[in-house]
Amino acid sequence: MIVFIRSHVPQLDGRMRKYRQALAEAGMRTVALGWLRGESIPNVDEANDAFYRRPAPLGGGWRNVLNLVLWNGFVLRWLWHNRRDIDLVHGVDFDSCLPAYVFSRLRRVPFVFDLYDKYTETRGMAGPVAAVIDTLESWVASKADLVLLADASRYEQHGLRPSSRIRVLENVPVSGHDLSYRAVQPQVPIRIGYFGVLEERNRGLEDLIAACTRSADKVELHLAGYGPVAPLAREAARQHENVTFHGAMDVAAGLSLMSSMDVVAGFYYLTVPNHRFAAPNKYYEHL
Repeated sequence: MIVFIRSHVPQLDGRMRKYRQALAEAGMRTVALGWLRGESIPNVDEANDAFYRRPAPLGGGWRNVLNLVLWNGFVLRWLWHNRRDIDLVHGVDFDSCLPAYVFSRLRRVPFVFDLYDKYTETRGMAGPVAAVIDTLESWVASKADLVLLADASRYEQHGLRPSSRIRVLENVPVSGHDLSYRAVQPQVPIRIGYFGVLEERNRGLEDLIAACTRSADKVELHLAGYGPVAPLAREAARQHENVTFHGAMDVAAGLSLMSSMDVVAGFYYLTVPNHRFAAPNKYYEHL
């Protein structure tokens, strides 16, 4: 059994979905350990996956320190309880890598460290604590059996050098939906969609909503996801007929809706240093 670990909801993680789909086609069993933070999430696979259920704000920063410690404890306990069935552990980002690494060495099973993002840069952390986290993140990467990066620019970001243990795996889409380019002029209103984490300030969602509500006769805005901007999106949909808030959607449903858009929006403001490196990955994703 291969165990994927991320402090997120597996059904909303397109990259993890592709891994698991490929492994299933190869006849391999996978289980995901995820974190349900109190949101209503569709199509959660509670029969096969395992979930930590402590409520916590997405992107809560320092407010989540205790929650993250408890999350790591949950992961390590689950792994140890199921140790006889586990053949490989796949940890995503720093907040899941430590229990995965410790377990892998105790049980002598392979450990894959998947660096979606640099932990401190996505959270605006600086100073001594950030330095300690960066050092630990790099140390775990140096010990992992395999390290996955989303783009070659991430070598620079993480201070890594190319080696046989590191693979660059871009987030190229794999879908059963027809996402082929429609070589036609879009009709008015133009359908604009955003699908992902509803992060405040750093993804331009407040600006996107404001611009679209001022142009009701020209655009339709469709927002899907969950996070701090959800109340703003819900209120905009209530007040403006050209705004639709779909809430959290699983990857398959999101791709289906995305295929009906004229424009897929993805803004990455440099208020978060990690966005400079995330943009190429999102470019592949939005293709």
